[in-house]
Amino acid sequence: FFGRKINWTLVEVFITQVGPGMVALHFNTPVGRMIAIETVTPLGPMMQRVRNFIFADRWVLRIFAKALLHSIVLQFERDVPIWDSKTYLHAPLILKEETPIKSFRRWFAQFYSQDKNESSNLESSGGLEW
Repeated sequence: FFGRKINWTLVEVFITQVGPGMVALHFNTPVGRMIAIETVTPLGPMMQRVRNFIFADRWVLRIFAKALLHSIVLQFERDVPIWDSKTYLHAPLILKEETPIKSFRRWFAQFYSQDKNESSNLESSGGLEW
């Protein structure tokens, strides 16, 4: 606040991504610890089910946990229009400050098929059962 830290507002966040389908956000807050889990399950081509869960220390008031979960969902919903219009660039321009994204992209690539047309080939041959 105007260059000063306000101790009762400090929040530490640690993020753990478990494959493309699950992320855990660990929050250490002045009111207690909370963990938000978000899962993404493919239902079909270009269709996913997203679920969010929140867990909190026993003494954390439910209103705080619900407010945090609501905030996470709102941020997710704001990103949907961006994801809907995204394109994959094989060699994107990455700034020096963004170098960790290179290793993340390499790690994440293991979850994609090698053949870009694989899903459309399977669909036309009746190979996908959604």
